[in-house]
Amino acid sequence: SDDPRLTRTSECTLCWDCVKPCPVKAISFGRKGKKAVSLPSRRAFLSSLGLGVIMGILFRRTRFQSPNLIRPPGARKEEEFLGLCIRCGECIRACPTGGLRPAFLEAGWEGIATPHLVPRIGPCAPYCNLCSTVCPTGAISPYKLEDKAKVKIGLAKVNYNRCLPYSQGKDCLVCQENCSYSAINFVPGPRKARIPKVNPEVCVGCGQCENHCPVEGEAAIRVYRI
Repeated sequence: SDDPRLTRTSECTLCWDCVKPCPVKAISFGRKGKKAVSLPSRRAFLSSLGLGVIMGILFRRTRFQSPNLIRPPGARKEEEFLGLCIRCGECIRACPTGGLRPAFLEAGWEGIATPHLVPRIGPCAPYCNLCSTVCPTGAISPYKLEDKAKVKIGLAKVNYNRCLPYSQGKDCLVCQENCSYSAINFVPGPRKARIPKVNPEVCVGCGQCENHCPVEGEAAIRVYRI
């Protein structure tokens, strides 16, 4: 007959019900050939499990997003976008300016490899809607090219401390000259210079101003998410 002191490991469900009733504490759990490992009680295990679930929910709700996280035009609301985007890269490959790039942590852990616009690399071209036509899941909603001026993806803001007319009194009209939507006007500023001012009602956040800004390093005008 089988030795009652041996455990049938193939039938053991790790319920731990045998541990507590043993009057001499002769039963413990551990790996064969190694010192037994003390396992937590059911209450401790369930408490830890519950805490893990709660922390997971809180982590999702406190998702970090960079203020410069600019999604492609037509992208759905962030929560829905993250659920639909399969990180296939079709929109990134279709972008004619190379401005669409895979995100790293700009959109938090859940947003890794999702597309976002980096205007300093390439703006969102006013003549293009390819990203919305190649998306296989609907994460980017299709729209007509003639409606692109109505599709806002961000808002350009001027850092006057870096802006040449404001900080150095030099003439510069580059951002206005490259804006396809006439969203930038120049108004009187210090040192008799005229400084750029963005019209938030007209700006769509295409990033052409940021892309062409002649200031070295970080542009004096940048696009921020809305």
